Amino acid sequence: MPPAVGADIIEYIGRDTKLIFLESPGSNTFEIQDIPAVTALAKPREIITVLDNTWATPLYLKPFDLGVDISIQSVTKYISGHSEYHDKTAVRLNIGLEEAEDLMQDLAKGFDRLK
Repeated sequence: MPPAVGADIIEYIGRDTKLIFLESPGSNTFEIQDIPAVTALAKPREIITVLDNTWATPLYLKPFDLGVDISIQSVTKYISGHSEYHDKTAVRLNIGLEEAEDLMQDLAKGFDRLK
């Protein structure tokens, strides 16, 4: 899939697609995805969208205003500003608890298939 994906993501969505993971801008290459276009295609198909918002930070990018369901933020980089919080992540959901539980179950099934 091209890193600067937008509405053309439809070409990569299958009937079993449950989740789309975005990072915009990309950490190393700084490509920008068309987040509203992706979420507009995902919502009617009941596909959850997740955005790693570490690089842009919540100060510069408001994922929920763009239709994203789950936003994650690395605490190590901007929230802490130091290295004592390795591998910690702040997560905020823009979906209901029941939908989040269903998502976690679906993800667990996917990981089981990788064993």
